Amino acid sequence: METESRRIIVYLPALTGGGAERVMLNLAHGFISAGCDVDLVVSSLSGPYLAEVPEGVLLHDLGTRRVSRSFWKFFHFIKARPHAVVFTTLQYANIFCLLLKIFFRIKNPVFIRESNAVSRKLRGRNLRERAFRFLIQTLYASADGIIAVSRGVKSDLTANFRIPPQNIAVIPNPVVVPAVLPEQHNCAPHAWLEEGNPPVILGVGRLEAQKDFETLIEAFSQVRKRLPCRLIILGEGSRRAALMKVAQALDVSDHVDLPGFVLDPFSFMRKAGVFVLSSRWEGFPNALIQALACGCQVVSTDCPFGPAEILEEGKYGALVRVGEPQEMAERIAEILNGHLLMNEGVDWHARYAEDSIVNQYLRFFGL
Repeated sequence: METESRRIIVYLPALTGGGAERVMLNLAHGFISAGCDVDLVVSSLSGPYLAEVPEGVLLHDLGTRRVSRSFWKFFHFIKARPHAVVFTTLQYANIFCLLLKIFFRIKNPVFIRESNAVSRKLRGRNLRERAFRFLIQTLYASADGIIAVSRGVKSDLTANFRIPPQNIAVIPNPVVVPAVLPEQHNCAPHAWLEEGNPPVILGVGRLEAQKDFETLIEAFSQVRKRLPCRLIILGEGSRRAALMKVAQALDVSDHVDLPGFVLDPFSFMRKAGVFVLSSRWEGFPNALIQALACGCQVVSTDCPFGPAEILEEGKYGALVRVGEPQEMAERIAEILNGHLLMNEGVDWHARYAEDSIVNQYLRFFGL
């Protein structure tokens, strides 16, 4: 097969510190390792993942700063590479690429990745949400293929947006990469994680309503009444001040730390006493699998979608109801007391390893 027919154009609005951007960089690395040429195209050359672009990936800045201003430049970029596969993620980027495909009659195959519970995120509560729902229902079917990151996401697209199921492949994220796997020697990334300190409960994610860290903080306050422990939540977002107010109201603010976004959450996961996913909804929670791969015990809400699939209905980690701090606190306390160990000796590497997932993507792309 000629080199040009093994070229993949990966489009992202920017390289901000989200899970979708991290996954796309992992995939780009895998595509390069599989012998493909990869162009990573961004509308804005910004974000903490700029330094993480894999070697061999050609980075292109459209210089438009906004997705809505990128149509003409991205069209010409694609036109100059007529045999390349176009691949993107994030709902507004998916819509952008599909509009390009339709209105500019692009012949390149366009594949999109859906990583969220769309019907939960877009409930139609305002004009913007109703517009996005209409565009997804109208445009997604025009994609040459859709990658859903979990069975739940696929069911959501077919049931609520009338996307033909034959257009959708379920392929999980390649989140188990060498940086995730436990190391022989690993320094504590935070003073609270040094030996001799009380155990740390760890949360990771954007500080937004979807992640429901309020429930985690409330559960933590209940656990602290039983045994000494601390809470670290990694991530950045609009609810930072609100979360600290909750911690202050519960008189645990001195034992809660929000260090912000970190490039290496895995070193925290290796040292934490328990990882907790408190989300109201997900598509495929990368951090949950990464914590498991790091050998950390986990507690997760049984939210739509992903945790029950990943934990096999509670076989490999504790599942609790969404928004129930008392139930969450019970499972956390059991783990910290050593009474509930569910991730001992479990090998998660093969199922979510980069090379295995990349091969599934390339087969779906026809490469």
